[in-house]
Amino acid sequence: MEAFYVVAAVVVLFLIASCIVVVRQKTAQIIEVFGKFEAVKPAGLQFKKPWPIASSVGTVNLKIQEVKDIVGVKTLDNAFIRFPVAVQFRVLENKVQAAFYELDQPVQQIKSFVLNIIRSKAAGMTMADLYTSRDDIAVAVEEDLKSKLESFGYEIVTVLVDEPEPSKEVADAFNRVIAAKREQEAAIAEAEALRIRKVGEAKANAESLKLTAQAYVEQRKTIAEGIGDAMKEIRDGLQGVSDQVILEYFAGIDERDAIRDAAKGKGSIIVFTNSKSTENDPTALIKAITNQMKS
Repeated sequence: MEAFYVVAAVVVLFLIASCIVVVRQKTAQIIEVFGKFEAVKPAGLQFKKPWPIASSVGTVNLKIQEVKDIVGVKTLDNAFIRFPVAVQFRVLENKVQAAFYELDQPVQQIKSFVLNIIRSKAAGMTMADLYTSRDDIAVAVEEDLKSKLESFGYEIVTVLVDEPEPSKEVADAFNRVIAAKREQEAAIAEAEALRIRKVGEAKANAESLKLTAQAYVEQRKTIAEGIGDAMKEIRDGLQGVSDQVILEYFAGIDERDAIRDAAKGKGSIIVFTNSKSTENDPTALIKAITNQMKS
């Protein structure tokens, strides 16, 4: 008899204990009665019908969770890019039942949603567009996920899309393109520098020639003025001497100076002409001067 009371007491204690549910903070317990959903028990000390009538069939995490994945996509210009993606989500406290029963494997299904959304967005973009549109892709993923997952009891907190990672082949080809472009820019810059230098040299030569010509003109002008003054003095001092004789005399000075300078060199060969015309002979001026002095 005593054994019966002991067994009965143990059974009663077990049934009482099965009515008590202790739920941890930021979690919720799902209670079923004979396999049918009955209630969601929040954090704290909770009570339910005794086992086997009611039982706790699962715990739902209400904390913010994160799903990380690397999504491989093919761009519009046939480049293969990998996108590191992180999705932060949590279960809505007023939709714990839907979150527990609607999705069998929520993490895997969220990854599938992210994969489809990013692939659909990347299919219409080039590789360069993907690098400049990371934020736009993240916003698109977040908006699409919110509309899809809210009915399942999940809230999307944020979506992070990291720097795209091209495949090794694409990266190598891209680096070669950049290197070739840099070489082209360097060649253009070098050619431009050479052109500027040549133009500068040409301008300097032109300026030098201009100055030389100006100096030559000034020299000839000075010589001409000196000859003019000398001719005037000779004409005033010697009567009957023509201008042609005076001019030929001055022209003969250059010829005689040239012969004198050439004769200073060793083994020099001097070639000069001798006019037979007394009118054009520079010595005529000397004769005229001598006659004038005698008279």
